[in-house]
Amino acid sequence: RGTSWCRDVLRILLLVAFFLLAATQVLGLELSAVLVSSTVLSAVIGLALQDVLGNVFAGMALQLEQPFATGDWLEIEGTLARVVEMSWRATRLRTNEGIALIEPNASIAGARLTNYGSGEQPVAFNFHVGVAYSAPPAVVKAALREAARQVRETAASPAPEAFVEGFGDSAVLYRMRVWTHEVAAATAFRDAIYSRIWYQLQRRGLEIPFPIRTVHLHPPQEQQGDTAVEARFKLLSRIDLFKDFAPERLRRLAQQARRELYDDGENLVREGEQGDSLFVVDTGRAIVTKSGLAGSTSGIELAVLGPGDFFGEMSLLTGEPRSASVSSDGSCAVLVLAKDAIEPLMQEDPELAAALSRVLAARRLDLEHRLEDRRSRGTQEQLATEASLLQRIRGFFKLG
Repeated sequence: RGTSWCRDVLRILLLVAFFLLAATQVLGLELSAVLVSSTVLSAVIGLALQDVLGNVFAGMALQLEQPFATGDWLEIEGTLARVVEMSWRATRLRTNEGIALIEPNASIAGARLTNYGSGEQPVAFNFHVGVAYSAPPAVVKAALREAARQVRETAASPAPEAFVEGFGDSAVLYRMRVWTHEVAAATAFRDAIYSRIWYQLQRRGLEIPFPIRTVHLHPPQEQQGDTAVEARFKLLSRIDLFKDFAPERLRRLAQQARRELYDDGENLVREGEQGDSLFVVDTGRAIVTKSGLAGSTSGIELAVLGPGDFFGEMSLLTGEPRSASVSSDGSCAVLVLAKDAIEPLMQEDPELAAALSRVLAARRLDLEHRLEDRRSRGTQEQLATEASLLQRIRGFFKLG
């Protein structure tokens, strides 16, 4: 496009030279008279067209310096737009909303703009958040980096970075720098990062404080706590895994369970990682996938879990690594039961291990059916699986 623009300027200069030559040779005019007349005429035209000429010369400067090129994303006075075309008078841009902008070259040459490039090289965006003073900076920075890694548009390299920027009136101020190739989706990228930050901090019990004071004349915490425990108790009572638990024991489990929220596409667990907790879907949906099956590199979907479904029981009861990955399908909430919550109950009644092993054996055989496309195995093999799992549960909880 720059070569075409230079051709236009050269064509105009050649036309002016041809006019001067014709005036002197064909019409018999003196060159000096023509030049004087041309000078006066140029002055008049220059005053009348000073804005146009300013754009032309600004365009020439932009062509020579080339601070941006067609396809680059520019931020001008807070507006992000892609360069579509550059001409001798103006630069044409298009925003993410599909709005066409025509900026005079003189305005662009005098404006302060940010060039994010065309997306071939990653660019960094900064995100700011305040977290309560009670939260250790190392924990907060780890949560921020994990939130960024959960976003699909985040570049793998350079890695996200988190910094303490200062101390505010009600919070420690943090800044996170995240790199991405997806400049065109900058608004969606910012939304995804800030959303994942909220979910990460909420799950870790890290508060984003309000710069206000709230006075409760009648503290509702105790009443809210009782309501939450009752809701967790009802959810756990519908699960086959705990069908042999007495109500008072199940209520103790409900008191120890914690509720976590996940954003769309977040990983709840990853295949192969260590863990000792059980997840119960409260609201929303979660997708179970397993990789490396039948030559597949992307993994296959094993199940879609809804409210009342659970996963992670093998890690909770035997400590084995996660056998599959689970990610949220839309926003979802889960109850999390860790080994510390169920261990006292197992110590009180070791017979619970036998009941749990029966449920685990049935679920494991069902999973293997899905993976191997087999629908029956026989009672003998299920009993052998139960015995093996019972032995592992007793060993994990040291039941003797």
